[in-house]
Amino acid sequence: MLCYFLLHLMQQPYPIVFMAIRHIFFPVKAIIVIAFLTLCNNTLHAQYFTSASGNISAADTAGKYLFGSAELFKAPGLGYYLNPALSPVNLGGPALRQELQATISKSQERKKLMAYLRELDTNDDKAANRSHKKLFYNLANAFARLKLYPLAMKCFFKTLEHTAESNNTDSLFADTADFNAGYLNFTTKDDTLLDNRQGLLLPQGQQLHKSPAINYQNIIKTFDDGKKAVAYAMLIHVKQPIPGKRKVYLFTNSGHTYITLIKYNNDSSYVSLSFGFYPKKSHLLAGTPLFPTAGSTYRNDANYKWDEVTGKFISKRKFDKILALTKKYDGLKYHLSTNNCTDFSLKAALMADIHIEDTVGKWPLGRGNNPGITGQSLLQGKVYNGRPGNQDNLFIDHDEMIAPFKQAN
Repeated sequence: MLCYFLLHLMQQPYPIVFMAIRHIFFPVKAIIVIAFLTLCNNTLHAQYFTSASGNISAADTAGKYLFGSAELFKAPGLGYYLNPALSPVNLGGPALRQELQATISKSQERKKLMAYLRELDTNDDKAANRSHKKLFYNLANAFARLKLYPLAMKCFFKTLEHTAESNNTDSLFADTADFNAGYLNFTTKDDTLLDNRQGLLLPQGQQLHKSPAINYQNIIKTFDDGKKAVAYAMLIHVKQPIPGKRKVYLFTNSGHTYITLIKYNNDSSYVSLSFGFYPKKSHLLAGTPLFPTAGSTYRNDANYKWDEVTGKFISKRKFDKILALTKKYDGLKYHLSTNNCTDFSLKAALMADIHIEDTVGKWPLGRGNNPGITGQSLLQGKVYNGRPGNQDNLFIDHDEMIAPFKQAN
């Protein structure tokens, strides 16, 4: 009542309010203020710092809290974020990536983050889980931007599980008879993904040295780990010469396109490799418009930057077809117009049933598929899964710094 009385006074013309307050004895005014602040504090606390059931789900050592279906939850190192089902607050973008990068650089904080993600895994409340769909999608984007692709696709898988319209994910793993969604839960083994990631903690805008050369045998050996696979994923990455521009080249920079393959095992481990098709230069101008033909090599692009990416979970049959394509391309001649890095990556994407429209552009003395046009098509949504217009079960992300108005250029 005191609060309502005070608010009522505040709505009156200034002289009335002044006269009323002037005649209130000082201790009474103090009581009113204290009561008002207490009520506001209790209301905010009840609204933002308790879970839907009225219980806090977990607490960290600093006394801050991890929240399950609360309107505000605390992910270790991520700060407080509004539940995406209840607020339009953007959980993605550079801020989330930077928070994640800072968090996973410290072992203790990294373990807290993994514990938080495992807690979300064990939540049986379907309505609450669906409310986390946007959170998982933004985490997938952030992990992908940090080049932690197995974690990114795990988060993306959670968005498929939490889609009310399509809860059945069996079609994604049609040739894996014993597939169980639990295989793609977050585990303590996820922590090992960061062991040998030199480029993970580089300041934004910096990049490691040139991608090291590898061959087909290196690629096959990566996935021949002697463990039983339960799921596979494939991504195609594009680095445009000018992000957000339909430009084929910028001086000597023509961009790059490459792929990532991931194999998930039934012991919750996984292996991943990012690689692209390159010219093997015998002289300075090999693989250029003047001398478009060259030898070829694969390079490990684990730390290569990208502007756009799309990917999906695929069957073992599709995964094996992509490896067969990789074998076919091993030692195949590189040609700037007809057999370049984008040609290889687009063929691999087609074997995963990922179709990207409008990928051809011209340059002096040549024309063909290229990163500049392909990346722009991804920005404009000219990609589909299986049939035209269908983007179901596709993970799609692009550099959040590319302004929307540039996407039409």
